[in-house]
Amino acid sequence: MSVELHPDELLADLEQAVLGGVMVEAEGEQPAVPPRLRVEEFYLERHREVWRAILAHLERGERPTWIAVLDELERTGGLMAAGGRETLAALWQAGALAIPALVEQYAERVREACTGRMLRQLGAALTAEGLTREEVDARLALIPRPGLTQARSVPRLWGEVEAQWGRAVARLGLDALDRRLGGFYGGDLIVVGARPSHGKTSLLVGVALRQAAEGVDTLFISLETTGAAVVRRLVGARGRLHLLRLRSGALGASEYEIAGAVVEWLRTLPLEIRDTRDLGTARADRVLAAVSQTSARLILIDHLQEVQTGEDDVRAQALGRFVGGLKEISVRDGKVIMVAAQLLRAADRTQRPVLADIKESGGVEEKADIVLLLHYAAKRDQARSQTELDIIIAKNRDGATGVETVRFLPEYGAVESA
Repeated sequence: MSVELHPDELLADLEQAVLGGVMVEAEGEQPAVPPRLRVEEFYLERHREVWRAILAHLERGERPTWIAVLDELERTGGLMAAGGRETLAALWQAGALAIPALVEQYAERVREACTGRMLRQLGAALTAEGLTREEVDARLALIPRPGLTQARSVPRLWGEVEAQWGRAVARLGLDALDRRLGGFYGGDLIVVGARPSHGKTSLLVGVALRQAAEGVDTLFISLETTGAAVVRRLVGARGRLHLLRLRSGALGASEYEIAGAVVEWLRTLPLEIRDTRDLGTARADRVLAAVSQTSARLILIDHLQEVQTGEDDVRAQALGRFVGGLKEISVRDGKVIMVAAQLLRAADRTQRPVLADIKESGGVEEKADIVLLLHYAAKRDQARSQTELDIIIAKNRDGATGVETVRFLPEYGAVESA
């Protein structure tokens, strides 16, 4: 027989998971950034007391471990109000059982419950006290809204900086470029620009392969080709199999065996592929919804110019808003988003491309944290090797720009370190 929890009991469990989760996480080598909640957003007074002690450590740039929180409560005389040592131990146990990745979601539900509670109180006050418009506005300003949080002190913000050290979400998997870029972190938006057949899809496929193989939950959204075509590229790049033969099925016995082994290996990876048939359309809002709803930490989109915008929209401005939406999602959810973009055909010349060459940019380059431009010089310069691909770091918000040359094997759709 199932037991249905009272809403207050469910809320108490959520609050315990948040408090305990923060204390347990603080004991790790690289603790995650704690959720941003105000003391008054907790429903139970004893939980408010514990959160007050946790915030005191965060404001000082210290880790709120179970022992540290206990010491703070004893120092301030708040231990009894927090329920004593037994309650604190129960909170730690709840945190040990909580799923770390969901603590932020639990915190958001705590905030939503507080918002509902305060709105009901305001409604009752309107009926009982006959508040003026100014009084209503003043009380509304005190009600937390989901997504809005209080300002944080410099020490606490610095703690968030430290929490990211060594915790890059993803990398290109190309040694020289990874040394220059330092990896990609939650909130990063990367634009990869290239002319047609200059390796942008191959680069994204390679990133998906290498990062999924390292355990990074990855979503590849293909707006230009089918999901089957993406799998064909994955198999070609991984197995060093010619894409044309994979397309036609003209494989020898050994090639067929390699393809089968690669497919079995791909099945073990945390890699999801979606195309326009899965999304229903390539409309901007549908793509943004897919990016927002996925649990993947790394999302790759191929490519920007295939995104459909409204008939009445100015195309460049609409794509700019779409990229702005991607940036908001990456920051909000701590995701890394990499989107490929076409360069203007008018820029198809021997010299290297520049930021202004991004087609229908709409300020795309302004919203991106990193912009990589690909230049396959062998297309126009016979002196360059057919396997050389220049990757230009045209924008790097936290570092230097420059150029690195990697190996490009177009027949396999593979991009790898030189």
